[in-house]
Amino acid sequence: KMVTGFVFQKMKDFKLNENYVSKQFKKSVRAAELDDRIHFHTLRHSFASQLVQKGVSLYVIKELLGHEDLSTTQIYSHLQQSNLSAAVNLLCV
Repeated sequence: KMVTGFVFQKMKDFKLNENYVSKQFKKSVRAAELDDRIHFHTLRHSFASQLVQKGVSLYVIKELLGHEDLSTTQIYSHLQQSNLSAAVNLLCV
């Protein structure tokens, strides 16, 4: 077994697919003794959620994620009290 420091390494004549990457990611999560609820899709979800928290337009996030419909992107837009307060504060003079 070769140790390279990479989570995934490209093997000769082997095409990485979603299932392989997902399984390897899960093995890495378990090896690191992280929360077992963490899945490969968690990275995508975190990416989108953090962009929302930074104020990036849902339309921009939609394009980055390759969603056809904005309602799919809205799944990632978790409203927090700080987001609501910031929106109201925009109107304060």
